[in-house]
Amino acid sequence: MIYLTLDDLKTDSFERFIRESAADFDNALDRAERRAIGLIKPYLRDRYDVEAIFDKKAPLREEMLIDILSALTLFKIHGRNAARKFSSDDVEGAMKQLDKIATGKITLALPPPKDESGNPDSQSLWGSLRNDDFYI
Repeated sequence: MIYLTLDDLKTDSFERFIRESAADFDNALDRAERRAIGLIKPYLRDRYDVEAIFDKKAPLREEMLIDILSALTLFKIHGRNAARKFSSDDVEGAMKQLDKIATGKITLALPPPKDESGNPDSQSLWGSLRNDDFYI
């Protein structure tokens, strides 16, 4: 796995459920996490440097992001097990949190996106509409 550890997943689910749901496919946990990351990236891309956050060698871990990614990954893993039914409340909560992050209501301690030259990329526009002399 790139961002999560097995201990992160075991915080929200029994290890037995995780193992049984992923037992028939060796890469199930990795693929579920990769898809969940793919779902998260568009929400974070405008405000944060997603390539640095989800870097395969040294990911930047943030507790709220771990919680969101864990909920999405576990939902995908548990969905593979037909014998167990799990509530989608965690996923709905995770998606609401992602929406709040995307709109700026919640800020994370993560680096902002960078432009081509490596400088922080700002979406802000600066200017003034003040016209003291009333000239057009």
